[in-house]
Amino acid sequence: MSRGVKLKVLVLSSLFFIRPVLAQKDDLIFLKNGDRVTGEIKELSYGKIRLSTDDMGTIYIEWDKIERVSSTKKFEVELQFGTIYYGSLGVSSEKRKMSVIGDTLSFDVYRAFVVSMRPIRDTFLQRLDGSISLEFTVTKTTGVKQLILGGNAVYQGQVWSQSADFNTQITAQPEKDLSRRADLNYQSFRFLKKRWFGAGIVSLNQNTELGIDLRVSVGAGGGRKMIQTNNALLQTGIYFSVTREQIADSADFNYNFELPVKSLYRLFMFDDPLTDITVNLAIYPNLSTIGRVRVELDAKLEYEFIKDLSARLNFYYTIDNKPPSTTASKDDYTLSTGFVWKF
Repeated sequence: MSRGVKLKVLVLSSLFFIRPVLAQKDDLIFLKNGDRVTGEIKELSYGKIRLSTDDMGTIYIEWDKIERVSSTKKFEVELQFGTIYYGSLGVSSEKRKMSVIGDTLSFDVYRAFVVSMRPIRDTFLQRLDGSISLEFTVTKTTGVKQLILGGNAVYQGQVWSQSADFNTQITAQPEKDLSRRADLNYQSFRFLKKRWFGAGIVSLNQNTELGIDLRVSVGAGGGRKMIQTNNALLQTGIYFSVTREQIADSADFNYNFELPVKSLYRLFMFDDPLTDITVNLAIYPNLSTIGRVRVELDAKLEYEFIKDLSARLNFYYTIDNKPPSTTASKDDYTLSTGFVWKF
């Protein structure tokens, strides 16, 4: 093969591999004010499209400011009623609608009813999102020092979603032992029709204030998204779990059967600054020790002051009316501030 032929083969091969990369950012968004933006649609959630562009980087566009959307890529499009369509995005003959073009059928849906759009990703890393948070406080008058490190990762598939989050808190006080609280949680969701879902949960917890050296829980259950709009989400689920508790400063442990009821409420306000309010409430009635109930409340307020970097105010409260250790406290709470970086 001559040098010229080799050069042509090399150039053609390079174009073959480069073309898919260059073609990634060909999604079109037409705004109501007449502007047009070209880029790659990353997702639609909580009333905003996240769009990656060559010239402006990643930008967010409010869904109600958009007139039309066009993309040849395949998306998962979810309506607020829980109906899900799969297909590319096209222009409908009706002004208030958009077309979802499937392999065999096309559907026209009202844009106002669309609450979520996710590209059908090809690789594991493309389907992964997450965040990391760091909080540190020092109180001069009491000498209390507190370090909180947390993070989460979410893997989003077509019918499955998996998430893992961790939170570690260490508190140092004069003339007292270190107080530690650590949580590691894994959840797997299977999406069903009409906003219903099945779920499996695994969690590891430590709270020396409540006399728990290690609590391991494994459970399964299901629930429903009660409210799902462009700026709000309310979902509730009920589970059955088996729990093994290791009592602090002791070799003793016990097993429990629990019936957790968990609720999540999230409110997203996308006027500057971007504000995100998340409230998690979990109630754990104990089936093994009648009358014992655990309650956990975790509330967060975040506002974004730099792209992908937010300030956070976090309130955490937990109560156990019958802790396994007679010397342990019945409740524990934390009020903290810090920063969150999302990737």
